Amino acid sequence: MAERTITEDNLGAWVIKCDPETKFDLPGAIHDGLQTIETWSVVPGYRSDMMASNDKIILWVSPVRQAEVRHRY
Repeated sequence: MAERTITEDNLGAWVIKCDPETKFDLPGAIHDGLQTIETWSVVPGYRSDMMASNDKIILWVSPVRQAEVRHRY
């Protein structure tokens, strides 16, 4: 097994990804009044096994891509 690069000793914070176009429209939910997120799904693995309820996280929200406009001539 490969050496694990993330350990409890060197962890600053977990980066949790949010893709508003395919998974969860976080900006829209905030606009509609969302104030607290109680849970978030993550991919199973050794990193998610290390997560604890009081760990720090950084929520990375992917940018919303604007629909490409195509013109017919």
